[in-house]
Amino acid sequence: MFIPIVLDFENNGLKFMLLKYLRFFDMCKQNNWAIITHEEFDKYEMNFPNRNEYKETMMKQYGYSLYSQEERKEVQQFFIKKEFYEKLFKKYGSELECALQLLNNRDEELEEIVEQFIQELHNQGETIEGILYFAACPLSIKEVAKKHNIPMVAYETGPIRSANYRCTTSYFCNNGLYDTNEIQSRFDNFKTQMPELPIFSREEILTMFLEQKNLGYVSMIDKTPKYEIGIAGGCALVVPYFAINKYMDHELVDDILEIYHPKDILVRLHPGDMYKATYRLPKYDATSTPFPFLINSKRIAAVGSNLLFEAMLWKRVPCSLTKVMPASILCNEDYVSVAEKEDVEEFVNFFIFGFLVPSELAYDEEYLRWRNSKPSEKEIYMLHLKFYMEKFGLTEEWLEKDSEIRLSLLRMYRNYTPFTEETFNSKLVIASTVPATNQPTTVVKNEVKVVKDEELYKEYLATKEYLDNVLNSTSWKITAPLRKFIDKLKGKGKE
Repeated sequence: MFIPIVLDFENNGLKFMLLKYLRFFDMCKQNNWAIITHEEFDKYEMNFPNRNEYKETMMKQYGYSLYSQEERKEVQQFFIKKEFYEKLFKKYGSELECALQLLNNRDEELEEIVEQFIQELHNQGETIEGILYFAACPLSIKEVAKKHNIPMVAYETGPIRSANYRCTTSYFCNNGLYDTNEIQSRFDNFKTQMPELPIFSREEILTMFLEQKNLGYVSMIDKTPKYEIGIAGGCALVVPYFAINKYMDHELVDDILEIYHPKDILVRLHPGDMYKATYRLPKYDATSTPFPFLINSKRIAAVGSNLLFEAMLWKRVPCSLTKVMPASILCNEDYVSVAEKEDVEEFVNFFIFGFLVPSELAYDEEYLRWRNSKPSEKEIYMLHLKFYMEKFGLTEEWLEKDSEIRLSLLRMYRNYTPFTEETFNSKLVIASTVPATNQPTTVVKNEVKVVKDEELYKEYLATKEYLDNVLNSTSWKITAPLRKFIDKLKGKGKE
């Protein structure tokens, strides 16, 4: 069995993780897995009475089921007791400090608790094939897993997401998602196997993956940017980032203001940041998709944002002084460089087809076992590529063509229509802020001023729900066809 761990180290507080718990619990119910989680989640109706995660609309949207108290007893839950956290809080004085302590330091009591969980499963004759967790995990749990030789997989939603793209991806990392050398070592291995693999231009990848409504943006990929630098904002506090380094967005903005005039800077706020922090900058991009922001910015700077990778995808120069995000290994370490690093196109291919995982596969039991078998980078790349080809209706014959022909066929197949400059400009939404409060007031779109507060708030709510969508809505429910698909790609099946 695989064991999900649902403990909140994404942001500060349990409220961000209830959706993950309900969906992982549903997965455990379907697959007969156990789960390690907070004690509070077991009685979520009482502990979170005003939440929407267990209402019919969200159940339909995210594809999970709810169960009665009797049905819940069929899933073996191992609880980190509330008293454990209360003792930590008494010792360190804040939830943030407790979280940072658990992420960066071993805790003897926590290790004893998890050891008991594992021993109980072993006594029942269960084999633990892996531990699954979201984004970040306490160091003690990693140490216990290492002691018992249990593989660990860190998940988080990847930068290719439905709404803007035709699918959703997940990060899938064995050594942790943030600030590890896993991506560098895997990319180095990939490059040795790359001569045997199809490599795609960025125009091909975008044409393959973008939603129909966004395809026209590809025609703007070589457009001269209006702004010297775009700042991709993060949330005010993401605990795993803060556990690694203390260089935050406000410091990034200060550094950039030392180099550029505000008129040469564009900001895009993180849609999940409830504070909508603009850090004194006078204008920000509020377009519904990030593509105009990327196209209009010569460089993209961030501390922790998936837009660092999307900058590479759109031929913009990514800049990061920290190594928080996986894509940071191909970012420039300053805010003035104008050239991409070497191997960017190869890295983009590796990242899309090798490092990110289609969400339909990421949580599939058979796929998890296959990844535990340590397939080569070539095997991972080709399995994902063939999955996308089947999903998007592309053939082996298409794959065998050279890049220019592939792109031409893709454009015809997808009924690609390039944007004119007028069409592109009509989609821009640039919002202004009041310096004293940093609150959004008006936006300029096609030279017409519109009050934007309500629209921005609706956009924030919609996007936050989407960012919470860590698991693909039907991922675990399509096990049978995925098994057949994986077997087919591994040469085990005939069809």
